[in-house]
Amino acid sequence: MKCLPLNRYVSGYHFVGDLQGVSADFEQASHAWVEVHIPGTGWLGFDPTNNAEVDWRYIKLGHGRDYQDIVPVKGVYRGSGRQSLEVKVDVRLLDASKCDCTVVS
Repeated sequence: MKCLPLNRYVSGYHFVGDLQGVSADFEQASHAWVEVHIPGTGWLGFDPTNNAEVDWRYIKLGHGRDYQDIVPVKGVYRGSGRQSLEVKVDVRLLDASKCDCTVVS
């Protein structure tokens, strides 16, 4: 019996501020990568867009079988066509000694 690896699609954000200078000012977009389960090791992430292993710069919002499982914004809108929605995400590196941070793995 051949076993296929367990894998999943992951959606979140990729912090790149320290790569562009601490004071880099730019709008952050959502980002996606994949994770594969390695028996005895656990879930390991890989970002094919940047050809890199997932590390502390990746902020995971959710995971699923594919994009449709974890669409970042999903719902039904009722109202006039003159209304608009604007969303901005600011991803910053915090000094853990100066905040009440909880790490969730």
